[in-house]
Amino acid sequence: MLWLSRPLCRRYIAGNFSKVFTPVRGSNGAQGRAVQWVVGCLRDGDCELLGAWIPTEKGPALWAEVFADLEIRGVESIKFVFGNDLANDGEGQRVAPFGATELPSIEQTLAIALAQVAPRHRDAAERALRTVAVAGSSEAAGEALRAFERDRWGERYPQIVAQWRLTLAQWAPLFALPASLRRVVVSGDRAAADLHRSLVRAIDRHGCFANQTAALDFVADSLLRAERRLDRARAVAVSEPRIHRLGTGGRRPASAPGAWDPR
Repeated sequence: MLWLSRPLCRRYIAGNFSKVFTPVRGSNGAQGRAVQWVVGCLRDGDCELLGAWIPTEKGPALWAEVFADLEIRGVESIKFVFGNDLANDGEGQRVAPFGATELPSIEQTLAIALAQVAPRHRDAAERALRTVAVAGSSEAAGEALRAFERDRWGERYPQIVAQWRLTLAQWAPLFALPASLRRVVVSGDRAAADLHRSLVRAIDRHGCFANQTAALDFVADSLLRAERRLDRARAVAVSEPRIHRLGTGGRRPASAPGAWDPR
């Protein structure tokens, strides 16, 4: 698939490194194989899918192969590398190129915390934890986490408080960013999480794949469709202000204060 090897001669603010498990038929029945994929976030807030890979051998995720491929395809730099999967594989610090700072994914960290919360509490807990994650500074995030702990959540879920204290220290480079760049990184992380959920649903609907190639092709096709949806959404976002201007003939509505009266 040519899309998986297209040149990527760009600098990215963040790269979200994720993997999704696919059932593949083998001699001993269905086996779960991980397909690795990456979303890149540009300075202007645009996100693009950088590719998908499937390890050729069994064992831990081979992120080194992914990084090497991205370098060959011309990626100039990635400021932040996101992904709990990357950190859990123990390969992030060893193979991360481009001088990237490795950070845990906000969305994955949130999902891990909410999995420990009773269903009836999840909406309220998510609102409280997201306040921590999107705070404007390390100090504000720390205060939001202390408020979470002082509330009923601290007594019910002390393990989440302990986990997030450690995570806040790891997020310090993110909080040090200017607000505009921090919003880019956070929105890119959320877009990658949404994409991951849609991939999981698509794989569940499909069922077992005949082989690794079929699994990779299916994931790549799903990612390509998602990228086209992103392109369409960006096109609409860019064109809407112009459509509005054209629709009003370049004039403010008559109800607006100080509106121009053509009479």
